[in-house]
Amino acid sequence: RMIFTRLSLIVILTSKWKCLTKNVVQPCAEVKTSSSVVVLGSPVSASCTISEDCPVPIAPAVPIDWQLDGQTLPSSSVGNQGRGMSTVVIPNFNSTMAYLTCTVQTTPPQIVGGLQIRAGYLPSVPQNLHCQTNLTTPSTMLCSWDPGRDSHLPTKYSLHTDIRDKKKNYSYSLPPGRHHYTIPRSDFTWFSDMEIYVKAQNELGETTSLPVSVEPLSAAKFAPPELLNVRALSKRYGCLRLSWRLSLHESWVQDVMDVQVRLTAADKDPVFERRARPSRTIDQCGLLHGTRYVGQMRVRYRQSPWSEWSSSRSGVTLESAPSGGLDSWMKVSGDHTHKQVSVHLFWKPSKQFRANGQNVSYVVSRVKQPGERGQLCATVERYCTFQAPAKASKVYLSAVNAAGRSQAKSIHYTAVTDLTVTPYDDTSLMVKWTSVDRASLLGFVIEWIPLLRANPLALLLISSSIMISNSSIEPYKPYGISVYPRFKDGIGLPQTANAFSRQKAPSKVPKLRIEKTGQFDVHLIWDEISLDERNGIIQGYKVFYREQNVVLAKPNERRVLLKDLNPMSVYEARLLVSTYGGSRNGSTIHFKTQSFGQFHIKKDFIHISTLNKEPSLVYVSHLSFLDLPTKIQKEEDDCWLNSADETSDLGESICGSPFIPGYCGSNSDSVPYATILFSSPSNSLAPRENHAYLRSESTQPLLETEEAFTPKSYQNITGDKTKEEQCFFGSSDSEEIDQVPEPDISWDQFPFLRALAMNDAENE
Repeated sequence: RMIFTRLSLIVILTSKWKCLTKNVVQPCAEVKTSSSVVVLGSPVSASCTISEDCPVPIAPAVPIDWQLDGQTLPSSSVGNQGRGMSTVVIPNFNSTMAYLTCTVQTTPPQIVGGLQIRAGYLPSVPQNLHCQTNLTTPSTMLCSWDPGRDSHLPTKYSLHTDIRDKKKNYSYSLPPGRHHYTIPRSDFTWFSDMEIYVKAQNELGETTSLPVSVEPLSAAKFAPPELLNVRALSKRYGCLRLSWRLSLHESWVQDVMDVQVRLTAADKDPVFERRARPSRTIDQCGLLHGTRYVGQMRVRYRQSPWSEWSSSRSGVTLESAPSGGLDSWMKVSGDHTHKQVSVHLFWKPSKQFRANGQNVSYVVSRVKQPGERGQLCATVERYCTFQAPAKASKVYLSAVNAAGRSQAKSIHYTAVTDLTVTPYDDTSLMVKWTSVDRASLLGFVIEWIPLLRANPLALLLISSSIMISNSSIEPYKPYGISVYPRFKDGIGLPQTANAFSRQKAPSKVPKLRIEKTGQFDVHLIWDEISLDERNGIIQGYKVFYREQNVVLAKPNERRVLLKDLNPMSVYEARLLVSTYGGSRNGSTIHFKTQSFGQFHIKKDFIHISTLNKEPSLVYVSHLSFLDLPTKIQKEEDDCWLNSADETSDLGESICGSPFIPGYCGSNSDSVPYATILFSSPSNSLAPRENHAYLRSESTQPLLETEEAFTPKSYQNITGDKTKEEQCFFGSSDSEEIDQVPEPDISWDQFPFLRALAMNDAENE
């Protein structure tokens, strides 16, 4: 090892130090200590003796100093004993390894000797020695232990075994740092106890662990057993039989094993511990009836670790009638003045309820032992709605499975009616109600809650009225009053009402918002008024519009529809909210109805318009005014269905006289009157084309006179006299059109189509 002093003097440290001069290397001094390996933190003493032939000049006035890893030790710990002799005492050696040197204070200072000191601890006693046997081939036994704290010194371990009845001993040496060892199968016997211990050794000494006694088979972790099946036992309720065996490579073990059985049903996970021989069935009782359980097993031999859980198998215990109670609650509509009330009954299993079967249904009946005549409903759900006589006071609820029926629970449903809460003064409320079934009642529970603070107060009463007076009751604040009937088997359904000791107009009116607008109507909505701003019970809403027109809305509604408006018109509306104590108007909003759409039909006319002031072409594919007979007696009576040959082409099918023999018409008052065809989609910006206005096959006279006329081929009335002219009636051949003189047509002959007139000036 190389050490650099402050004067860059390099010295090689050995047990016999040599002094280096410019050109001479000679032995100089000998440094001795009681031990070069000490306990960490213990005191260390050392001496330095300089040889007489050392070339370093030594005089009584020249001291000898000591250094530990280059740091000078205090003079108080150094003792100079004449020429060439010095000692040092280190009271607490805290380094695991350091170099101690002695130096002559010449010019320059000379290191004349030194040695290395190491420190550490005695090995800790090995802890937690445990061994586990591996039953697979080849079988072995693995032993491991905890070495404890670090000794800071190289520590060797050795494992020792003693097979008592065989009188055999084995020792296994391990390299430093290794804390486990695998014993081969040849060095142990399955059923013979072994004493096993570990030794730890370093330069400061040796320690030995406490011995453990191990039977190799008892130290084996078995493979998960095989659970073959799980089935119910005949005539034994709540019992399952489990068939099992050890894995194939462990089947040679026939001794009694510790067995744990885990049976899981729903959210429960009980574990039962038993003792059994392999390949013997296990009967487990005390389970729920009619319940499917998923079973698993694990095993161990004596004190060995548990195996992993086996694969799962399931089985169902025998069914029995449901047991335990059902928790129920209900809502009753109607009162004792009606012959019938509507009952909405809900229920759920209590903590004590047991279905005891796979398929459970529920029966609500008027009688305790329900039959078909008294049964109100039977369902697999947990709710039921039924009509019951108002004079009755209770029904019975039962759970049913294949094995039987649970004990019926009586449920009272008409005990409190006609609940009214009226103000007595600013700090008092008068509560009254009616009781129908007083015979089974024990009394009433009155609960009143300040709805803005939610701190309820309950009172126990016998009478059917009470005046609630309390300094905390304030005007304009809402309170919830509930009256509960008390029966022997519990508390019944309450009747509830909200009340104010005094009311006034709401503090705030919500703002009207437009949900949807049309050409002739608008949908308005608004938010609910917060509870602390109502100041009373809302009686309704009014929306004023259009010269004091009014639309009403119920207290639970927050939307209205304003109808019969004019298109493209501006309106204003405001909302009025009322309580029993007053009304308040909201702010006014303005809205505008939409213009006509691109296509709108109203009464006898077809309006074609755009949002722009300038007219523009609108293209549609087909528009018909049709009103067919509501019932067609014979297929041949319907010309729209039977004219397949005539309707294959629009130019020919519609160009036909409605007065020819065999024409089939309609006897209804409203008949097909007009069909309009345009050549492009409505959003097309294609160049203007000639439109064909086609006369429909209608038997309704188009003129006021009833005289018949012979239909002719008419030209397109747009004024574009080209060969693209089309016909209404007769042939559509262009040659025939050229030969026919242009007729003199008046739009008065077509009152419905008059609305479609587009003259040249408008289109150009």
